[in-house]
Amino acid sequence: MKGTLIGLGAVAIWCVTTLLVAYITALPPLEFVGLIFFLGYVSMTLLQLYNGEDIRSYWRQPVKYYLFWLGTAGIYTIILFVSYSLVPFFEANILNHTWPVLLIVFTALLHSERVTAIQIFGGIVSFAGVVAIFMPTGDAPLFGDFHFGHALAIGSASLWSAYSAYAKRINYPVGFLAPVFLIFSAICFVLHFAFEPTVWPGNFEWTIIIILGIARVSY
Repeated sequence: MKGTLIGLGAVAIWCVTTLLVAYITALPPLEFVGLIFFLGYVSMTLLQLYNGEDIRSYWRQPVKYYLFWLGTAGIYTIILFVSYSLVPFFEANILNHTWPVLLIVFTALLHSERVTAIQIFGGIVSFAGVVAIFMPTGDAPLFGDFHFGHALAIGSASLWSAYSAYAKRINYPVGFLAPVFLIFSAICFVLHFAFEPTVWPGNFEWTIIIILGIARVSY
């Protein structure tokens, strides 16, 4: 029951944060992600200090744990935010939220779990809904407005479902998220300075960035 309540809390945070992300349109995506995850690192570390936890132990984890998180959840976040900057937010978000359907597939493949009839039915309805949303009007070709940003959103859904399915095999402590957040933010800033112009956030944007940073505890 405790795990279920924590999961519901994470879902609630994600619903709010997704809505807040839609209000940030002026910031380059890599800069935006870097700021969010740096503040996520700061907030999680402060919480760990308050609880008297051994922070150094969280850093002393196998390299494969770092590579796993950065190669799945990290890349997922980057390509999702890039997709937000390339195509309408609603469309990117709809495609990204096909991940629960893909999670069924990955879970069945990785853990040899049986796929039920209701899950298959739900998957068919889900994908049918996505197709219906993107159905063209008039004489436009099917998926004629499908762009690179849409493909990135689908890729982000695939990465998140793979991360979610495989995470149960990775036994790292929750506190380990603080160091990977810091490393991930540093990677984002390096990529940002290499490929993006820097845009200084305004007061309203800083407020949302701070909220989103603290909300990284939803991980």
